[in-house]
Amino acid sequence: QWNLQPFNFNPSYVNNTRLDCPKKYDEMKSVATTLCKDFDQVRVDLYVVDNNIYFGEMTFTDCGGWSQFTPIEWDFKLGALWPFDNSLRQKILTQHSRPDFDFSTL
Repeated sequence: QWNLQPFNFNPSYVNNTRLDCPKKYDEMKSVATTLCKDFDQVRVDLYVVDNNIYFGEMTFTDCGGWSQFTPIEWDFKLGALWPFDNSLRQKILTQHSRPDFDFSTL
């Protein structure tokens, strides 16, 4: 909805500057929705230059998955929105971890 969110993605970068919504925002959302449909989580970078939409890249793990949200509770709130299938992760961890580790705590 192009609203400023109550969290930051990187604690070393705090910017509360309001930016104007791009004139092609709805079209950009449609393009991004099409590009990301087969992925659980991906950032799609699009740019508007001279009234044309350009694709930049798709990023699957921002900052290698080590980004920190501030305030911290937003890390959990946003993570709860991700319908993540944990079964493969548990299988891999079971095969490569101590046999006495309790995976139900993950």
